[in-house]
Amino acid sequence: AAAPDPDLIEALVQDRLRLLIPSLVAQTRRGLDEGLNFHSARGLVAPEDILRRNVAVHASFHLHEPLSSMTLAELNKLQRGHPQPSPISATASVKIGVNVVPVIVLDDGVDCPRQECDDEKEEKEVNATVEAADCGDISDSGVAPETEDYTVVHDTLQTDAAR
Repeated sequence: AAAPDPDLIEALVQDRLRLLIPSLVAQTRRGLDEGLNFHSARGLVAPEDILRRNVAVHASFHLHEPLSSMTLAELNKLQRGHPQPSPISATASVKIGVNVVPVIVLDDGVDCPRQECDDEKEEKEVNATVEAADCGDISDSGVAPETEDYTVVHDTLQTDAAR
């Protein structure tokens, strides 16, 4: 592949730096006024300036288009990205009777600490997940644990690794 044009790189970097200016100015001004270090510009600048700053620092370095030319909706989409669950080993699995069902434990936004969750509710969620995925017993699958497909379930389920 051909190396990117140095002028394009410079233009894109300068565009990103310009998006940082409102946050940096607000943080510096407040810091000098109050004699304190401000780690974040939240509350000091408009939410759209925070969005622009976050995307400029953290997202979409593969684009050839300046971020400043994008709408707020486009920037929101870039900031969210496409999260991918990380696979876990077969040892981090939920036991159902004698069957072991491999899972990926994801946070679905529900605030439900493990110790406060109802065991019956967890069991129903696991059973529904197993039925929907038709996982069966991992030992009968004929697939090595490292290559087994994993099922996404609620984050309140306890795994072997967490016990």
